[in-house]
Amino acid sequence: MDGGAPGEGRAGVKAVADDIEVRLPGASERTDSDIARAAVTALEWSTPVLHECITVTVRHGWVTLEGAVDWPYQKSAAEDTVRHLMDVR
Repeated sequence: MDGGAPGEGRAGVKAVADDIEVRLPGASERTDSDIARAAVTALEWSTPVLHECITVTVRHGWVTLEGAVDWPYQKSAAEDTVRHLMDVR
């Protein structure tokens, strides 16, 4: 690379794909069911989150939260609560 300014195009480059995936050693990988249980438990322990109003779905490590909360901070708190759980992508 020539050290050009960020966002500057590079001659001949049409696209860049950052398909980086971090994999933990096999013994420490958790199943979707394990991740879902961990997410539900974390939401139950999170004070600002009304966990009864949120449904957790996990597919291939991707967590989806569905439901309705009263305030935007509750949505953010729910996202932050599950974002850093082990094996969540």
